[in-house]
Amino acid sequence: MPLKYTQANQILEASDLLGKLLAQDVRRTPAGNAEIIDGVAKDRIVSVHDPEMRHGHKNATQRFDGYKASLSVETESQVIADVDVLPGNAHDNTNAPTLVAESAKNLDAPVEGVLGDGAYGSVEARLDAQAGHYMLTAPVGQSPQHGRLTKDEFVIDLENETVTCPAGQICSTGYEQRSKTKRGTTFKNKCFMFSVAQCGSCPLRSECVRPDASRRTISVHEHEELLQQAKAFQRTDEYRTIYRQRVAAEHRIARLIRLGVRKARYVGLSKVLFQLATAAAVANLTLFVGSHVTGAPFVLSLLLMSIITAIGLTRMTYRRSVAA
Repeated sequence: MPLKYTQANQILEASDLLGKLLAQDVRRTPAGNAEIIDGVAKDRIVSVHDPEMRHGHKNATQRFDGYKASLSVETESQVIADVDVLPGNAHDNTNAPTLVAESAKNLDAPVEGVLGDGAYGSVEARLDAQAGHYMLTAPVGQSPQHGRLTKDEFVIDLENETVTCPAGQICSTGYEQRSKTKRGTTFKNKCFMFSVAQCGSCPLRSECVRPDASRRTISVHEHEELLQQAKAFQRTDEYRTIYRQRVAAEHRIARLIRLGVRKARYVGLSKVLFQLATAAAVANLTLFVGSHVTGAPFVLSLLLMSIITAIGLTRMTYRRSVAA
């Protein structure tokens, strides 16, 4: 008796999933043998029941399995303008342009400025802001702290293509160094290399050069000027005044956590998104009732629709971690 189309399709999907699970942690050696890979496979599937969930990190030490919730908040009214869900291993700012565009549509007003935490301070996010014609206010990522002089303590002259170290030594020798981000963007950076002679007798050598290195190198980003402008703005009182408004987003995140978004109640990214949209609807409606926000009919129409849609979801199945 021939299988129905849906049954055959389910068998093919299960076979494909099984193949991915078997292959993601092993590799073939030059001798033709199979061995366990060292490390974690890219985009590794971590659950048979929910193949869309991924390993993620809230910080360097805290790991979770599941999804990331992202949202945009209108700072004056504290209304949640848009929400989205990402796989746990996606970079936080992956969907920033979409969030901004959807927020403008939902608010029925152009977005002139965006406030973000350190995850939104990358070069990619700043290029997105330029393309979207809005002002991005977010901290620039700090140089790694290794107990040595950081890149910020070197003077980078972009016009003359030189780097001057704290001891006054000037380097103009560099080579192209390509870097690829998590989002897949490739940048053509330049790595400046001080000579062995310059670093050999330098009185600051022990504070600057790694013990296992013969000289110091400084990587200059393809869009270093953009980073320098952001760092200069970050030191101003205007930046601190603007950035303080971001507390509105923290308040809304805390509200969503109280509404249960730390745990996903459904399997699959789409259903987790419905859960988040429902929580956002509740948060906005209680905000509307409690503070009598005026001029917000779009909130009622947009997020009441989310509630109605969410009611049609299947019953609760598995609970998975969500980073909010």
